[in-house]
Amino acid sequence: MKRVNLFFIQNNEIAVLRLKNINKSEQQLEFLKKEGEKFQAINSDFWAWWEEKVGFSNGDEMDFCFVWDEKNDLIMQNERFCNDLESDIWNEETLDLLLGLFDIKGKISSPNGNSIGFEQYEKEFYTNLILKNQLPPKSRANNSSKKQFNQGTIAPTIQDETPMQKYFREMREREDRQRRK
Repeated sequence: MKRVNLFFIQNNEIAVLRLKNINKSEQQLEFLKKEGEKFQAINSDFWAWWEEKVGFSNGDEMDFCFVWDEKNDLIMQNERFCNDLESDIWNEETLDLLLGLFDIKGKISSPNGNSIGFEQYEKEFYTNLILKNQLPPKSRANNSSKKQFNQGTIAPTIQDETPMQKYFREMREREDRQRRK
């Protein structure tokens, strides 16, 4: 099984997000919460908690994107951290979702020098993802993003959703609700 997670580190706390609906027309970030909290302190049992939460096994394939404000040795010296990530899954649009999700007034810089976000603000985050393009942020005026953030997910508005995409999205949502009960 392929594990696709984004690890967002801010103020020495970490939020883990899972990428769902991996296709070109729809991406969705969903929080993996610990005791109902989106952020948790970074400590030595973090990776054990993560393995249990996602049901990780040693044969699983991993595609992990990391975004941080300050380096954290417990995370970045772990075997799961990779520098210079080139991914078919993570991209500029996904990081733009992250900027909107956390209402970040700043930029995310890539190892190759490209960045995404607001250049005029001092706040700078870093990522292991190699950004192919330098992009300005999209509009953050979407109030539905705030509502979805409070529910634990965020997804772009999809106007061209096919009936089949809608069917599978609704089926996944039903399965998720059943698992939460």
